[in-house]
Amino acid sequence: MKKHTFKILLSFIIIINYSFAKSQTNSDLGLFVGTSYYLGDLNTTKQFNTPSYDVGAFYKKNYNSRYSAKIAFNYTPISVSDNSSKYVYQKIRSHNFSITIYELTLDGEFNFLPYSLGDDKHPFSPYVTAGIGGIYAQNSSKPIQLILPMGVGFKFNIGKKAGLGFEWGFRKTFTDYLDNLSGVDDQTISTGIKQYSYYHDHDWYSIFGLFLTYKIYGSGGTCHAYDY
Repeated sequence: MKKHTFKILLSFIIIINYSFAKSQTNSDLGLFVGTSYYLGDLNTTKQFNTPSYDVGAFYKKNYNSRYSAKIAFNYTPISVSDNSSKYVYQKIRSHNFSITIYELTLDGEFNFLPYSLGDDKHPFSPYVTAGIGGIYAQNSSKPIQLILPMGVGFKFNIGKKAGLGFEWGFRKTFTDYLDNLSGVDDQTISTGIKQYSYYHDHDWYSIFGLFLTYKIYGSGGTCHAYDY
């Protein structure tokens, strides 16, 4: 990742941290646990193929019952092999990789329904999320990368200060080297089997799991000015 990418990500972190520090009237901490999987040259379309695990934590600032911003960290190991594929050309290619992703993201969240922890009037909501982030992919040939996280989820209250939910998120990367497989293999092409990799298709990975949220600032009530 180029230096200006780091500067952009750092600017977002400074801005959101300043916002959190200036206004901590309604903030939450959370833990995430689930599964992760990869989409790329070794797995082009199949969801939840060769899943691994994912764990993470986040800090969220709720601006009202519709909008919030979140800083999140996730730890995501990914391991995939061509030998587990049903396609002959992948078995012949016989590539495999194993990486560990350390992910930091800044996400905006929009609730389709008004929602707040501890609010009996609005105890649940589906939501969408999107943002910007960076990863360090250990054992990848190009480990530091910019990502665009996005996802959908559902959350609900389980008490005055606690909530549960689940989220399915996708991470768009800007590299074809997450799996250490890019470019063209001359021997593979000369035998007429199939191209070695899809050079113009960037790698993705996805996470799906459950999260627990706990309110650390703010009362159980909420302002209903943005309910409708």
